[in-house]
Amino acid sequence: MSCATKEYYEHLEELGFYRRGNPTSGVLPARKLLEARTTGGDATTIDRSFKYQAVLDRNKLGVTDIFELAESPCIYFKSLSADPSMEDLRRWHGWAWNHGLARMLWIVTPTQIRIFNAYACPRDDIQDPAISLFEQVGRGLAELRKYQFAKDQIESGEFWTGAKGRRIERQTRIDEQLVKDLELARRELVSTGLAQATANRLLLKTIFVAYLEARSIVPPALFNDLGTRRFEQVLVDPGATRIFFKRMADTFNGDLFPPHWSYPSLPIRSNNCPSVSASCRAPTWRRAKEFSNFLDMISASYQSN
Repeated sequence: MSCATKEYYEHLEELGFYRRGNPTSGVLPARKLLEARTTGGDATTIDRSFKYQAVLDRNKLGVTDIFELAESPCIYFKSLSADPSMEDLRRWHGWAWNHGLARMLWIVTPTQIRIFNAYACPRDDIQDPAISLFEQVGRGLAELRKYQFAKDQIESGEFWTGAKGRRIERQTRIDEQLVKDLELARRELVSTGLAQATANRLLLKTIFVAYLEARSIVPPALFNDLGTRRFEQVLVDPGATRIFFKRMADTFNGDLFPPHWSYPSLPIRSNNCPSVSASCRAPTWRRAKEFSNFLDMISASYQSN
C-alpha cells in the first residue's frame, strides 16, 4: 500500500515541493537517503540518513519524502496507493510524534490528503482537532493554499501566523512532555525524603534501563529469580529493584551505575518505589521509549540541576 503514486507527485508539484518531477530545495526523497550508505552518497546525505533512520524504516513510519525548513525537519510526507485505516493513521502519527522533530505529517492517497500536527500528543481519536489539521477528499489543492499549506507560504512564514500554523505548539512535543513527566516523578521522589541529586540519579538509571529494554538489549540474566521479565514489574518491588540495579552496575562496569549506588545502599524503599515505577509506566514515557533522540532528551531534562 505504501508507494509513491502519480497523484502524490502531482499534488506536491502543484504545492511547490516538486518541480518538473524533481524535488525542490529542502525536499529530501527517502529513496536517496536510504541508498546513501550503500551507494557512496555525500557525507551530508549519509548524516541525514542516520538522523531520519527511525522514520525511514518501512516497519515504522516509512516516509516518502522529508521537507526541511532552514535545515530543520518540517514535514514528513507519506504516499499511499489506497486509503489507510484509522488504526494505521494513529500508529503513523504516533511514530512521527515519537521522533520528535518534524512539525507535520502528510498522508497522501490518490483521493485524499490528510495533514496531522506531529507535535500534538497521540490520542485515540486521530480526527481530534488538536491532531488533525486538514482533511480533504478529492483534489482539494485550492483549500490547501487557502490554509497556507503551499511550500512558498510555509517558507515565507505566512503559514505559521495563520490559524493552522498557530496550532502547532512546541509545548506538546514529545521532549517537552517527557521532561514534564520526569519533573513530576522527581518531585514525588524528593517528597519521600530523597535528596534532589539522588532522585535525579535514580530516575536516570530507571530511564536508561527502560530505553535498553525498548531496544531489546537488556541481558535476560538480569531478571533471573526476580519473578518477572519486565523492568516496570521489577520496580514494584524495592528488594528486586536493588538486586536488578546491582546487576546493572556489574554489567556496565560502574560507568552509569557507580559502585556507591550498588546494593545494599541503593535508596529504594517502599515509599519511593511507586514513584520510580510510575515514571516508567507513564503513558508519555511508554511512547517515548521509541524516541530516537534519547540522549538529547535526557540532557535537556537534567540541564537545570
